[in-house]
Amino acid sequence: MPKIIQPIPDVTDSVTRPVTFDILRRLFKDLGMSTKTLIFFPDTTGVGKQPGTSIDAQNKDVATFPHASQVVVEVDEVYEHSSLLAIAVFRPEHPFIMRDDDLEVGIKPVYTYCETSLSFKYTARDKSEAMRWRDDFRGRIAMMRDDYLMNIKYYYLYPLAFLEILKEIHRLREETAGYGDDYEKYFREHVTPKTTKLVNQAGYEGRLAVAEGQKRVIGWWDVDGMPEQGSKEGEGETWTISMTFKFAYQRPIECAMMYPLVIHNQMVDQKFRNGEKPYRLTDTEDSHSLSTSQFAYFEAGNAVSKFNTLPGVAIPDYDEFSPSNIIPGTMRLFTVLITIDQTNPLLLFNLKDLGEHQLDPSVIKYLEADHMNLHRPRWSLINVSLYQGPALMNEKFLRIDKDLNVYSTEPLNLRAYHHVRVSIVTRLSDLPPEVIDKARDHGDTVIKIIDAGNPDVKDRCGLPKLVNGNYISRREMERVSDCIDTDLLNKGNGNGYHPHYVGILFVESYKYAHSQPNQQSPAPTGSTLGYGY
Repeated sequence: MPKIIQPIPDVTDSVTRPVTFDILRRLFKDLGMSTKTLIFFPDTTGVGKQPGTSIDAQNKDVATFPHASQVVVEVDEVYEHSSLLAIAVFRPEHPFIMRDDDLEVGIKPVYTYCETSLSFKYTARDKSEAMRWRDDFRGRIAMMRDDYLMNIKYYYLYPLAFLEILKEIHRLREETAGYGDDYEKYFREHVTPKTTKLVNQAGYEGRLAVAEGQKRVIGWWDVDGMPEQGSKEGEGETWTISMTFKFAYQRPIECAMMYPLVIHNQMVDQKFRNGEKPYRLTDTEDSHSLSTSQFAYFEAGNAVSKFNTLPGVAIPDYDEFSPSNIIPGTMRLFTVLITIDQTNPLLLFNLKDLGEHQLDPSVIKYLEADHMNLHRPRWSLINVSLYQGPALMNEKFLRIDKDLNVYSTEPLNLRAYHHVRVSIVTRLSDLPPEVIDKARDHGDTVIKIIDAGNPDVKDRCGLPKLVNGNYISRREMERVSDCIDTDLLNKGNGNGYHPHYVGILFVESYKYAHSQPNQQSPAPTGSTLGYGY
């Protein structure tokens, strides 16, 4: 599932400026200043508004003559470094602004803690007015009103790249097993009600944005009891006093988007997915000095390759499928992203045709001999499982013939995406005795599976010994099985307990949608839970 982030465009104009004006107007009110006081807030080019111009419908923030009271503002924003390391990007910290649960598509904002300093110069008509304002400020500080809790409002734009991806997702959604919705309806039904459209003064160049606010924003004056006395500027009577007000809030800086690789049985275009293999540190040559080479073993990239929590192969290799539940005590060999051939909708793929990947001939021989049990949990050393979305489906929706063709027993829902997970059992004692006895006739395959699932066994106890060509005795199987159990107990929870699975419990939920014209009803959703007991 691709997960991408994009910076929010024009965040200075859409967030910083509105927030600054909101806070200044609040300060003007508390300090007894006129709300008509000119706010001169230059943009990044240093240009402010010309006299008589404003984007405000009431024309509040207009320029006036130099002798009028005004405030010149400079903004300095500082991100807290410690918060940058704990930003919630794809974690469920902030609500989605766009979400389609059926397709597993979502967009959410990314915030960071920002401390903002408003350095402004208050220019009064004369020194007397400036001193009155300064004395009043001192009185307010004395009454402990130097700290503020404020509400702020702003908006931020949707990244254009995300809108382009959404249009492509909608096109694929409607092209196969569609709902008959146009893009405007689809977008409106899946975005937050706070979504609005912004236009320029001429009413053109509409951009989609999210109107947002924050409450209880903390602010404070950065002074030691009294602002400076100020000074006279220019040839007139105006008097200028410099002040600094600080506040902190969660500033939106980016948006994060996630979506599946398959939309209604169609692969998204290559430009919307990463066609490269995942980067790992071990893919490049490392060079070390004699001293630093001692630490190479502990580097993060090397740790991933040595202690990978998601072993095996993904087909295609850019697929980042992570199931929500698996058959307990199994380890992935590979997962396959499925697209359904509508001319033969039950055939999913063949275990002997995996593209650039292939299984060992001895493993294929074992699969062919045990094909009727591969989809049954705990009834084979190798398990084949079917997934709809991230959820494991019941075994009854899958079958495998003697030629290793993998079939679904019912037509799958074209509106969902599916995977097949092929895994090996890591603990022999979890299997019934008859399964173990049958596997002993395929000794070379058993040895490969034990070595892959429990690599420590080779050094601690030794792998099973073959007799009579390709056969493993019952005593050898029991010896190695006891060795695996002992190792798992030692790595357990420290209390000497380790669960012994004897079966699988499935909880199934069924949901039938109304059929569209000329469209078959989707197969019922499979199990949402699958645990050993």
